[in-house]
Amino acid sequence: MTIKKLFFLFVLLINSYAHAQEKQIDSVILFLDLKKETTRYSFSKDTSSISFGFYRKKFESKKSRDSITKLYSYRGKKRIQDFEDLKNIKPKYLPEMGKRPNFSLDFWSIGKPTKRIKSIKGIDYINKDRFISNEMNYLSKKIYILHKVKDGSYMIWEVVPVPLE
Repeated sequence: MTIKKLFFLFVLLINSYAHAQEKQIDSVILFLDLKKETTRYSFSKDTSSISFGFYRKKFESKKSRDSITKLYSYRGKKRIQDFEDLKNIKPKYLPEMGKRPNFSLDFWSIGKPTKRIKSIKGIDYINKDRFISNEMNYLSKKIYILHKVKDGSYMIWEVVPVPLE
């Protein structure tokens, strides 16, 4: 074998070895008070499943959600009926049908909590505001929910986002 062939095989071997390494998956722990910070939540009686949701950035207030929803209410009309309709919307800027934004992020988990701990000292977690301010970065990671229960301990579930339809 020539030097060029050996060099080429060596580079190919190194390249394939580098790509064969298992990718480390980042994770994020989200600390939520489910009663105060979510739009809805539910536990099974034996805590073997949990589901919850909270509003996305820019949709926290009812006013902001209503302003978006109002645009879709004109979609079913065949024509603008009065001057108020004309004043309130610009038909060429109406969103396309089926493109209505999803106001909330919903998560669920089936299975017992992965951990039950007595203290959160030393745990690197984030709050809901930090999560929604950079949701696209966090949604690509493995997500855990940290929730304080009545006895003062904390339960941690691995959760997954509910897919959008």
